[in-house]
Amino acid sequence: MFDDGKPSNIKRNAFVQFIKDAITTQSDALWLPSKDYDAEYDGVFKDPLFFHGYNTIDNQLFKIDGDKTFDHKSLICVARFVEIKNLENLLRAWQVIEQQNDTYKLSLIGSGPLHDKLVNLTTELGLKRVDFLGIIPNGDIPAYLFNADAFVLASFAESWGLVVNEAMAAGLPLLLSNKINASVALLTEGENGFVFSPDDVENIASQIMKFINLDQSAKKAMSKRSLEIINAMNYENMGVELLAVLNKMATQKSKKATFPGSLFLRYWSGSYNTAGWNK
Repeated sequence: MFDDGKPSNIKRNAFVQFIKDAITTQSDALWLPSKDYDAEYDGVFKDPLFFHGYNTIDNQLFKIDGDKTFDHKSLICVARFVEIKNLENLLRAWQVIEQQNDTYKLSLIGSGPLHDKLVNLTTELGLKRVDFLGIIPNGDIPAYLFNADAFVLASFAESWGLVVNEAMAAGLPLLLSNKINASVALLTEGENGFVFSPDDVENIASQIMKFINLDQSAKKAMSKRSLEIINAMNYENMGVELLAVLNKMATQKSKKATFPGSLFLRYWSGSYNTAGWNK
């Protein structure tokens, strides 16, 4: 079984969680994004087999030839315009930033049901340096990332957040909400970016300002570190890890199905609450 949603991030009642655990324990192994997920399954598995590294992208698609510079004075966010992405708090934080620094701009790539509300909020807050770029073809996004100084994502929750991988593969430092699961494995505070609380507008602003106030050499060092980290999460390593899973499982007897697990697998028809995504 593979899973990139941490159970602690998903609020279920005790009965539904019992069913989820009963189904999960039918697996011979769990393939998770990173090691920090392992603790989420304490008490669920007996002697579990954990493997890691499947939340991977084609890093090469986001490589741009040429030297990465940090003179664009631009931060970029790529997100669907829905509640869970927390763009309203990001805009409120940007108001604080514009009061302290009137040279940087915030570029927003994406669209969604909150588009008009976000544009109106930008006007209400008197923001002068926010660009709504709309929907950009996937093939053009690497160039937009490359021509920014850092990537920012303020989500209230992300089961992982593959857009973080994409930004890192383009050589960007990170400014991330601490509710984005990818931030645990991919962001080292002060080395390749800064983490903030998505509920705290002042904290969002202060962490972004911390990056803006860095000198060019420090920003380049963060870019280099992002590339080092993400280069270790590539398709080759993903394949090696999958092969390790299969080889390990081949040496062991398959688990015997439990009666509750078999019953739930056969008859349970669960669902996932996607209200925050406004699909």
